[in-house]
Amino acid sequence: MPSSGGGKVYYVTRKVRGGAQLGKAVKGSSKDKKGKKDGKGMTDEERRLADSINRLEMSDYLKKLAVTKKAQLKEFMEKEQKISKMNKLKIQNHWR
Repeated sequence: MPSSGGGKVYYVTRKVRGGAQLGKAVKGSSKDKKGKKDGKGMTDEERRLADSINRLEMSDYLKKLAVTKKAQLKEFMEKEQKISKMNKLKIQNHWR
């Protein structure tokens, strides 16, 4: 029941900054940025150059990966040789 005091109710809302970003993640950015240069695509020469760059980067990555794997394998082999040597000594001492 409403009171007979005649008081008014005021609803205060605060302005929220930001809000829901319903289209673009950032103001001014476009969703479709892929290779659109005045409606023209890459030329054959640009495509060949990009392919050769990609191949060079891939070969460099594979060489680097091979070097690191080889170093890991060498480290593992050294550790295994030490363990093997110790086990051999233990066996020889035990059977004497």
